[in-house]
Amino acid sequence: ETARALVDRKLRSTRGLDREKRIRRLAGMLARKGYGEGLALRVVRQALEDEGEDPEELEQHLPDH
Repeated sequence: ETARALVDRKLRSTRGLDREKRIRRLAGMLARKGYGEGLALRVVRQALEDEGEDPEELEQHLPDH
């Protein structure tokens, strides 16, 4: 829940960036706060899907985990 709240706050500032850059920035922010890569990527993916991103398009930009 805390990781999602952090991502939700940062999402607005990444709008307009390309998808891959948004994923890197959001997951990197969580990593710096001590969240593991798998959890960070799941939270970022869910947040972007909730925002309207196509899940299949996201798959192309997420590392395999």
